[in-house]
Amino acid sequence: MVSLVQIIPILEKADMKHPPLGLLYLGGSLRKANFPVKIFHILPAEINKSALEIINQNPLFVGFSVMTGIPAYYAVQMSKKIKELNPEIPIIWGGHHPSLIPNQCLEENYIDAVIIGEGEETIVDLANALEQKKDLSSVLGIGFKKAKEIIINPPRPRIQNLDNLIVDWSLVNVSDYIISSGNERVIGFYSSRGCPYNCGFCSSAKFFERTWRAHSSDYVVNSLKQLKEKFGINGVFFADDNFIIDRTRAFAIIKQLYDIGIRTKTLDIRTNHLDEELLSLLKKTKATGIFIGWESGCDRLLKLMNKGITRDEIIEKVKLLAKYPEISVWASGIVGFPTETEEERRETIDTGLEMFKIHPNIVVSYQIYLPFPGTDLLPLAVQQGFKMPKRTEDWRKIDIQGQTKNMPWLPWISKKEQAKLWMTNRYSKIMLRKYYSVNWLIKFIGNFFTFLAEQRIKNQNFIFPIDLVLYKFLKKCREIIKS
Repeated sequence: MVSLVQIIPILEKADMKHPPLGLLYLGGSLRKANFPVKIFHILPAEINKSALEIINQNPLFVGFSVMTGIPAYYAVQMSKKIKELNPEIPIIWGGHHPSLIPNQCLEENYIDAVIIGEGEETIVDLANALEQKKDLSSVLGIGFKKAKEIIINPPRPRIQNLDNLIVDWSLVNVSDYIISSGNERVIGFYSSRGCPYNCGFCSSAKFFERTWRAHSSDYVVNSLKQLKEKFGINGVFFADDNFIIDRTRAFAIIKQLYDIGIRTKTLDIRTNHLDEELLSLLKKTKATGIFIGWESGCDRLLKLMNKGITRDEIIEKVKLLAKYPEISVWASGIVGFPTETEEERRETIDTGLEMFKIHPNIVVSYQIYLPFPGTDLLPLAVQQGFKMPKRTEDWRKIDIQGQTKNMPWLPWISKKEQAKLWMTNRYSKIMLRKYYSVNWLIKFIGNFFTFLAEQRIKNQNFIFPIDLVLYKFLKKCREIIKS
């Protein structure tokens, strides 16, 4: 038995609706190699219970999928718990965080090995080596400890044909990951891996080394067709970093899925890939949403992060999107970049509010810069005063979730400005949205709070945010009534 773990520090209820696709790929490879697998896709409150269950199964090893930030902290807690209960069970970490800083992870006594890069082939070789009690030096793509010495093996070549991989949905209760609303039954899916671009804040660029590989359109359509036949899904949100790289392939997938009764719900698309042809197709196939990362309203910062687009081009693309109001847009900006001045931050805030006025169906958010390991902007952040965490569990501090208005990873920004950034993030995520409800009262109240959020963000005045508290309370009451 192999236990695979992913811990979700929940932000919203919808977060638990994202299937653990990475673990389903790994589980599919292990089961194909005749290793039984158990997936634990859990919340932090379930760590102790799940650790006991794992110990009782006496697995060959426990594999954790780990992202930087609070997810890494919870992976630490569960790894320590398993080691406390049974020190003989190997703990293996994989995912972005250990792939980008394997040595720091291997310095921890609760981690025995790390998988560096994608793991479908590596995890099978590692399982065979552990089962046969062989030396791990021959397993490509891992780091491990031998007599307390850290050894990083040569990298494994990237998988070229993703269609050879299996997403084993039998390892989870698929119904848990179907988002139901009215007649819609939507599920998440990967159609490709990586991105050829090199945004300076993004860890995917380093993890995938700016490569992009994809499942064939036939693989994607047939896989989702099977889910439709077995579970009645009729919608899909694609979790790809960048869906529109090969336009011919992307268009074929959208069209073919529509023809068999599966609508595309959400796509991640680079702003510069948006055009009339794409948006016309999305409208024709009744796609409902796209996500764009516009990142900044300051041309200097856009150039600094290698975004490859200007502020004026962003505004022009939003005007184009506004011609298709039936397609919802989630538009993510980032504030707090190293070397960013208050004036440049103001440019980003104003750009986001301008986008909000232009498009009738857009949600604009202001994320806060995070200095992730392996990213191109990390050295600049260090130069500006950011101190890299010395222990794996301390990466929990590099995460907006669970933080107060004090963000220690942004030493180049005053505490007063940090508080404003935090409140800007909160207001944009929670209150900055337009309401078109048929219920006039809900529409009036919702848009009143939207107006307040706009004014708060515009004026950067967050004194006595009773409106935010009241809005969250009313929203919760409405959810209770609806349920």
